Amino acid sequence: MVKFVDSMPKYKNLIVLFDYDRKGAYLTKRIVSHLEHRMTVDLSFRRKLITITKGKARHIEDLSLYSRPKI
Repeated sequence: MVKFVDSMPKYKNLIVLFDYDRKGAYLTKRIVSHLEHRMTVDLSFRRKLITITKGKARHIEDLSLYSRPKI
């Protein structure tokens, strides 16, 4: 975590998208608390995905179930 946080100073914005489970919530809080004073941390995509999937996509890998089939 420290290594990741230290690598972030060159960026102004960060989109956080961890799994929607207990560990993902924990990691999201840790990242936000470490970086919110350095940059803009955007959680809107995480919130939108939770709304769109009605909370059923608990892991990032589950998002493939919501993609459109290729023709």
